[in-house]
Amino acid sequence: MASISIPGNVHFTSNAVSVFANCYALETVSFDENHEIETIPSNMFYNCSKLKSITFPKSLTTLGQYSFFNTGFETFTVPDGVTRLEQGCLSYMTSLTTVNIPSSVTYAYY
Repeated sequence: MASISIPGNVHFTSNAVSVFANCYALETVSFDENHEIETIPSNMFYNCSKLKSITFPKSLTTLGQYSFFNTGFETFTVPDGVTRLEQGCLSYMTSLTTVNIPSSVTYAYY
């Protein structure tokens, strides 16, 4: 599976931890712009080493623990409106050269 499109009617509970973890072939994720997800759950894209592109919805406020651990991003832009970067959310991204963090972020745990 190289691409996932997540429609607005798909909801993730707090138990959705690691839902796409270890999807080694995953390259692209797109949330519907009207999706109401506020938090990318812990480990959601953990070890998706080819993941290089994601489209976030406007509702997002938090990147959960280790949510993008060991992904393949070269540039990662935290979307406007995100206020929290939880522990290790951008850890071990060995291809990463640029991170853009908006002024809306008020908490970052590293």
